[in-house]
Amino acid sequence: MKRLATYSFVLILLIISGVSVYAQVRVTGHVVAEVVEVASAASNVNNRFSIIPGQNTSGIDLGEITLSGGSLVASAVLISSNNLIGEFGNQVEFEASSYHENVSYMPDASGLQRFRLTGSAGKNITEFEDKKYTSHYVVVFAYN
Repeated sequence: MKRLATYSFVLILLIISGVSVYAQVRVTGHVVAEVVEVASAASNVNNRFSIIPGQNTSGIDLGEITLSGGSLVASAVLISSNNLIGEFGNQVEFEASSYHENVSYMPDASGLQRFRLTGSAGKNITEFEDKKYTSHYVVVFAYN
C-alpha cells in the first residue's frame, strides 16, 4: 500500500509539473543532382522601329537572339507580348513571334542556335494621331 501511495504521489507530481518528453527520429534522405550543360545567349535586337503609312505592318524585324550550348541541347522559345499603347492612350494590337532558322529546333554542329524575332502591329496603327507607341515582349528559352 505504501508503494502504491508513493507511485501515485510521484505520478501526480509529474503531471502537475508538466514534464516534457523529447525523442530523436532518424531520417534518411536522398539527394539527386542533374548536370546541366553551360549555355549562353547573345542578343542583337532592335527595340525601336518606324512604321510608314501604307507600309506592311507585319514582319517587322525585331532582331536575333543566338543561343550557344552543347550540340545535343534542344531548346524552344516562348514569347508573350502586349498591345502597343500610344502617347494619347490609343491601343493597337502587337504580337512578337520567333522565326526559327533550324526547322528541327536543334543547334548546328558548333552548338549555335539562332532565333529571329519578328513583330506584327495592327493595320490601324496609322489611323490614330499617336506618333509614339510603347509596349513590351518577354522571351523565355526552355531547353533540355
